[in-house]
Amino acid sequence: MNLPKSSLLSFIVFAVVLSVAQLAAQDGNAAITTETFVRPPAEIADAVLAPRHMNVTLGNPNLNRLYFVRQQGDGPPTMKMLAKPFYRLAGEQIDWQANRSRQLGIRGGIGLEVTNTETGNTVTLNVPSGARVSSAVWSPDGSRIAFFVHTDDATHVYVADPANGNSQQINSQQITRTPIMATLNTNIEWTPNSRFIVATLVPQNRGPAPTEAIVPTGPQVRLTTPETNRIRTYPDLLEGPHERALLSHYTTSQLAVIDIENRRVRRIGEPAMISSVDVSPDGLYARVTRMTKPFSYIVPRRQFASTEEVWNLESGLVMATLLETNVRDGAPDDTTNSDPDPRSFSWRPDGQGLSFLKRDPRPEGDTNVEEEQE
Repeated sequence: MNLPKSSLLSFIVFAVVLSVAQLAAQDGNAAITTETFVRPPAEIADAVLAPRHMNVTLGNPNLNRLYFVRQQGDGPPTMKMLAKPFYRLAGEQIDWQANRSRQLGIRGGIGLEVTNTETGNTVTLNVPSGARVSSAVWSPDGSRIAFFVHTDDATHVYVADPANGNSQQINSQQITRTPIMATLNTNIEWTPNSRFIVATLVPQNRGPAPTEAIVPTGPQVRLTTPETNRIRTYPDLLEGPHERALLSHYTTSQLAVIDIENRRVRRIGEPAMISSVDVSPDGLYARVTRMTKPFSYIVPRRQFASTEEVWNLESGLVMATLLETNVRDGAPDDTTNSDPDPRSFSWRPDGQGLSFLKRDPRPEGDTNVEEEQE
């Protein structure tokens, strides 16, 4: 039985109070007047101390709901996992040794289990020993599962058969052995025909990571303005040119389409700081969001400038620019909340282009809140 946290907490408090009341009824006032810890009945203690990672929730079904996939946990992160070195850059925690978000390794599981809803049988997917897994996603036809496998120094995409649990690394040949770049874009995208996976890879011929000069090249420069700034205080902001260079190095990725049958890769366009990818219903295009420069010292990465575009997945050409946003630094002229530009783009299910939200411009002198239209 899975209960919401608030309901579970209320249940536990009620049970403990009931337990104390029962003891008080049995022993008079001894239980509540003695200055000592009162241990609840065993069934209450077991409920409170039960390992949460053993909970079972069937919430990731395939197309026909014949199978559900569940990530197997192993409890809270270990000290070894938490002690692994990482960078704090503009609000992002980056596992630089493995080119991925630190959360993927810490929050991942030790395996994936598939349940057949007709027979009740379960199959454990084959994953490399000692690796962690995350981000399981079904192919559109429901016949296969793609997921990330995280080792100490890399992340790769595996594809598995839910019927028998057999899995294979789809970028295992020499031409596609390049690891996944999963610092910003941490999702796996299937094409609608269930034949290809669109992913972001570590760029070819990427140079070494930037090193910090022993002798400073100049002073730290911060510019202020006379206006009042509404900005709040954020943790882990960029502190200088070296951290700017590190952020660019560890977020620049190569968009690629990988054929899961022959494991060949087709690189799409030029490397960019890609934060998200959304494949069109016909599989010919992708909506790509890129983080762009300049970076900011006063807001986190999620408020940096960005560009949203439509890329051709055959040629790599940019077919259209949907939206360009500047750094949202909280300055008085930051009109994000009343911006008339379109936003919230999504592919139409019928394949007829994109839908989006757009505000009507506010008439001059009108102080009423605008109505949002689609």
